[in-house]
Amino acid sequence: MNSGVPGNPRPLSCQHGSVLTTFFLAALVGFGLLGCTAEDPERPPNLVLISLDNLGARHVGAYGAGRQTTPFLDGLARRGVLFENAQAQATWTLPSHASMLSSRLVGGHGVWTVERRFPEGPALLPEVLRDAGWDTAAFTSCDFVSELFGLGRGFDHMVTKPEPAEQITNRLLEFLPRVEDGPFLLFLHFYDVHQPFNEPNPYGEDFSEGMAEDELDAAWQIVALKGRYISELTEDEISWLSEIFPQHNVREYLEEGRRDGAVIDDWIMRFVYQYLAQEGAHSLEARKARYDNGVANMDKRLAELFEELERFPWFEDTVFVITSDHGESFNEPPGVLGHGCPPYREQTHVPLIVFGRGIPPGVRIASPVASIDIAPTLLELAGVASPEEFQGLSLVPAFHGEDVLERPLISGELRAGSVGVRSGDWNLLVDQRGVKERLFDLSETSRRDLSDSRPEIVERLQKWLHLEQERNAELAAEIKPSNVQIDEEVRKRLQELGYLR
Repeated sequence: MNSGVPGNPRPLSCQHGSVLTTFFLAALVGFGLLGCTAEDPERPPNLVLISLDNLGARHVGAYGAGRQTTPFLDGLARRGVLFENAQAQATWTLPSHASMLSSRLVGGHGVWTVERRFPEGPALLPEVLRDAGWDTAAFTSCDFVSELFGLGRGFDHMVTKPEPAEQITNRLLEFLPRVEDGPFLLFLHFYDVHQPFNEPNPYGEDFSEGMAEDELDAAWQIVALKGRYISELTEDEISWLSEIFPQHNVREYLEEGRRDGAVIDDWIMRFVYQYLAQEGAHSLEARKARYDNGVANMDKRLAELFEELERFPWFEDTVFVITSDHGESFNEPPGVLGHGCPPYREQTHVPLIVFGRGIPPGVRIASPVASIDIAPTLLELAGVASPEEFQGLSLVPAFHGEDVLERPLISGELRAGSVGVRSGDWNLLVDQRGVKERLFDLSETSRRDLSDSRPEIVERLQKWLHLEQERNAELAAEIKPSNVQIDEEVRKRLQELGYLR
């Protein structure tokens, strides 16, 4: 992306658009990244992709959330196309974003452990657009979504800082005036919805008020230990943990970690969930309520960002995509807590909303689609051909009433532990440990395993999974896996988030 300060941009006439579209095109007035103007309707739209980490679709009002969590996002959804059944390709940040940006299933890019770096070779969305003459920029808030892990390739400018949305917004606003004219791709990634779920609700209502306060107070004391060096724990703290979790050999674990110089990481979060579960459903509901407070906080931060930028009349020439990489489970199904777990719907069902220039308003599409469809969709909007290796499909025809091609969709990777295969309302879960396949009808709420009563569905999805794994193996054979080199600062952050010990 070119540097320098552009001249004064000429004004555009504004005929329609959303507040969110206002946001970025507005911002781009000083930026010069304004690819299409009212005088040049044949020029492709600018593109903005926004990922709200850990935001499950069921917690968004437009997807039927029971609480008023996302009034701003709901308004944006009414201005464009909402996909009711969008499926992420993984249940944690790194592999899911790798799939989103590369249009490859997890088995096709091989990034399914925290040590893996996205390999050289497979094309990423920003690379394809940059090679076609587009400006590209990214502002992200987690090390997994960064150049360090190979996902910065193709961005002319990329800033990754573990900061809240307000600070990322400030960095974006400082950057915008430095870019010259040209169609652009901007990728924004916000981490504010992620655990430990202690953000306040900015809309005046605390969803967790009066809910299981005693249990939550204890849980927050446990959370406060996360990220501390085990060697720093007092005997009182060790004894307290041992008493709370008698089913775990806490002292043995801590002694091993003390010898290794480790910090308290993801195991403590699992203990928190188990503690809340054993205290009863009311405690988990309180935890979920605090998560929803964080969702509302993220919604407000987006509204503030767009309000800051909507003064500029450039919004009509940009298409926006808002999505997430995964959701969160709260003992749903029983025993499944958090994320990074087998690909149950609570973790794979993500919002996918598209709006802006040329996108019809008020459209809801029920057909299942996938995160790997995002990159081909943006490329078609840009008038740029997708690489043959892309495994997703463009959703542009669906904007105008054409049926989405029905095909089985995959989340996870068998070699990484488990994989889910969805076709229509059927979802087959397969475990590498040889556990019997489980078949669920997603239109039901009972979570009955129907694999014995519908063997023909199991067989059909198994056959398709086998074919897709062969295709993934072919793609993976063409690339050389590489491991990431993590310095101490990044290692500490990932330990605090529970990804490393």
